[in-house]
Amino acid sequence: MAITDNTFSLEELTNAVAANPDLAQHVVGAAKAANYVVRTADEEKTFIGSKVGEIHSRYEQDFFDTSGIAKNPNEKAYEYGKRVITGLKSDATARQTKITELETAIANGQGDATMKAQLEQLQMKEAQWQQDQEKLTKQLQEKDVRLAIRDGLRELKYDPTVKESIRNTMVDAATSRLMNLAVVQKNADNTETVVFVRDGKTLLNKDGQPANAAFLLAEELKDVLDAGHQGAGGGAGQGGQGAAGGQGGKKALPAAVPATIKTQGQLIDWLKEYGLAQNSKEFDEAFDKFSEGLALR
Repeated sequence: MAITDNTFSLEELTNAVAANPDLAQHVVGAAKAANYVVRTADEEKTFIGSKVGEIHSRYEQDFFDTSGIAKNPNEKAYEYGKRVITGLKSDATARQTKITELETAIANGQGDATMKAQLEQLQMKEAQWQQDQEKLTKQLQEKDVRLAIRDGLRELKYDPTVKESIRNTMVDAATSRLMNLAVVQKNADNTETVVFVRDGKTLLNKDGQPANAAFLLAEELKDVLDAGHQGAGGGAGQGGQGAAGGQGGKKALPAAVPATIKTQGQLIDWLKEYGLAQNSKEFDEAFDKFSEGLALR
């Protein structure tokens, strides 16, 4: 093998890196210089975690801008969104009751100029509330969709020979197409699930169940994935191994989640109770294992 005249084989290069680990950094540097994506498994987890944080931060700011309700310290993003919408609904109920009372009084000839002005003011607030409610609901659903697609992308293994610029272009296009197909579906038990609908029909996986983002993305991005890689195709998040418990202050995780855990939000809380830090490798592995089939919220 001669590095200088490029007569070495890929197997010889692999053996050389194995024999001289310091050489790996030079190989990585050369790949990055050629505009290829090179990240370790742990670096990939950190990278994805940072993207999740960006999604949460953007929607938290949207919620505040629309509602004026601030996020509490250490409050989870989904809990904050739920509190904002619940608070607005509570205010609306009291206002709607007052509007009904004023309308009834005025219709019965008991209203004066002040009551008519109050009714008009409340009706304007109600119209604004309806607009804000629609906007917040749309933002919350869009966040759910983006997180579902994020989870799908996390399950894919890309072909390392494809340049980052090409891969990113294809990922962005596939993400946009799935965003246009995504619908947040209300389930019979009042939970919500992201499904993907085309021509009025939910897209299904090979088992005849609603396809998740990973399954659809694997098809969309097959040209930039490792040969033979397939999407999981079931509920949100599949694969991975359960996190090892009993170390570093963590409690050992049970073999299955309690029957009371019905949504991914509840699963996140449950995993944290066992000492797993969100966005850590252990947390992500456990989430992938237990989140299959759970509704978003």
